[in-house]
Amino acid sequence: KFPPKLTTAPVADIPSRSDYIKLLSHTPEKLRGLFRLMFFYGLRSGEARNLRVENINLACQTFWVVGKGGKIRTLPIMDAETQSELEQRCKDATEGWLWYSPRVKGPYKDIRASLKNAAIKAGIPNKMYCHLLRHGCATELVAHTDLRTAMAILGHSTIAVTEKYQHVRQHRLEEALTGHVNK
Repeated sequence: KFPPKLTTAPVADIPSRSDYIKLLSHTPEKLRGLFRLMFFYGLRSGEARNLRVENINLACQTFWVVGKGGKIRTLPIMDAETQSELEQRCKDATEGWLWYSPRVKGPYKDIRASLKNAAIKAGIPNKMYCHLLRHGCATELVAHTDLRTAMAILGHSTIAVTEKYQHVRQHRLEEALTGHVNK
C-alpha cells in the first residue's frame, strides 16, 4: 500500500502557438505532418505514428484514430496543409502506414530526437518532448471550447482528465494584469 500522493506535478511549460509554428518550419519534411497532427489535432505520438491510409476518408474530410484501450475517435480535417499532406500520402501509398520508416520497415518507432533537434533549430528554449505537443493542443482547446468537446477531440475517458488542462498560462496572467493595472 502506497500513501496518497501529497503533491501534484508542476504544470508543464507549454510553448506558445508561434513556437509550434517555428518548430514545424524546422522539422524534417518527412515528419512535419506527424508533428502537425500531434499539435493541431491532439494526437498522441503512437496514434499519429500508427495512422494508416485506411484511416483516412478524404471524401468526407475525416480521419479516425485508434486511441488508448482501442477506442476509436473520428476527427475532421480542418486545415488545407493537413488535407494536402494526407492526400499526398494516400496517393503515394494505397495501403499501410502513412508515415513509413524504410529503416524499421513499419511506422516510425522513435521521433523524439527529431523533435528535440527541430526545437533547438527553432530556438525554443523549453524542454520539448512529443507529449508536449498534445498538451499544447489540449490547453488551446480547453481555452477556446467547452470541456465536453475538448474531451471528445482528445479521446479522454473522463471529463476529469480534460479538466487538468484548465491551468492558466503565465502570459495570460501577464496580459490580464497589464490590462488591469494600466487602466
